[in-house]
Amino acid sequence: MIRIYLVLFVLLFQTGCGGGSGPESSKNIPQQSPISNQTKDSDNDGIIDTQDAFPLDARETLDTDGDGIGNNADLDDDNDGINDAQDAFPLDPSETLDSDGDNIGDNADPDDDNDGVNDEQDAFPNDARRQMFIVSGEVTGSAARLALSLGGKTLQVRDGGFSFELEKGAEFTLSVSSIAANQYCTYDAKALIADRDIADLYIDCFDGLRLSELLPTIPDSNFRACLREKTGGYVYAHQVTELSCTLLDIQSAEGLEQFRGLTILDLSHNPLTLLDLSGNTALLELDISWTPLVNMDLSYNVLLVDLSLQYNQLSDLDVSANTALKRLLLSKNKLTRVDLSSNTALKTLSLYENDLSNVDLSTNTLLETLLIYNNKLTSIDVSKTPN
Repeated sequence: MIRIYLVLFVLLFQTGCGGGSGPESSKNIPQQSPISNQTKDSDNDGIIDTQDAFPLDARETLDTDGDGIGNNADLDDDNDGINDAQDAFPLDPSETLDSDGDNIGDNADPDDDNDGVNDEQDAFPNDARRQMFIVSGEVTGSAARLALSLGGKTLQVRDGGFSFELEKGAEFTLSVSSIAANQYCTYDAKALIADRDIADLYIDCFDGLRLSELLPTIPDSNFRACLREKTGGYVYAHQVTELSCTLLDIQSAEGLEQFRGLTILDLSHNPLTLLDLSGNTALLELDISWTPLVNMDLSYNVLLVDLSLQYNQLSDLDVSANTALKRLLLSKNKLTRVDLSSNTALKTLSLYENDLSNVDLSTNTLLETLLIYNNKLTSIDVSKTPN
């Protein structure tokens, strides 16, 4: 009996103290869990390592531009060339400015100054106080109140300054009327584009010269006779707008500069060796063909649309100022070169029988008629002139 009790006591003691082996014996041993990589924060900065660009640097967590410099230390977080202190969008490399403070960057904002006018139409897209360009100038010497028309608006001005407001990109031409009969006025009548403020439109008016005073001073008798015949009914030289004196053996056109209102002039088939057109700035059509002229200055005749200088002795000609030309006839001269890069409005071009070895037509995309045979050309590229 005593032995049986001892065995039972030992068994009970082992069971109560957790003795034994097997699965049941390990349940009460405390286990230490490993730290998950999903929650690990090595530098203890509050940002887990998987979301921290600098997991071992508690001072940095982000590197927006990926340049290896944390945003806290990086002076240009988005690496767009603008320091963060001056960048309205320091974390967006596509934006740097927000002119109107609407939290939309200027590159994406269609109205940067928030003035109700889209940037494309706004002459000053970053200035809410202005939307249009100012075109201005001054009138001097006028004896009467001039009617100045520009961009659909008209002003009455005698002497002094004037100004117009025009939308960005508007094409305009200054027109002047109501000029006193005894005066003529000079001004820039070219077509212009409002792509900036323009402040140099000057209108200068002068007293006209009476034909009765001018004609006796014309030295060439043949030219004088033609002028008497063609200007009857006019009082002042500047009132004459068209003049044709051809096949008259005129050797000098001295005095022509006084006819400042001429828009059409034909002096072809005359033995002219010199011709001064500096005073004839209103010319639109000019024919000086079949003369022995060796040079011509057309820099003052910027309004020319039609120019014929065929059958002369020209070896060079500068037409860079004559950007309005649509028809240019230069055949039968001695031209060795001609620069037409500024004459983008040309539709008809005649250059046959010269000494040209090369002609660049890359800018003359409106050309419809081209005559260029009997030169020294080996080839010519007309691929840009589909007409």
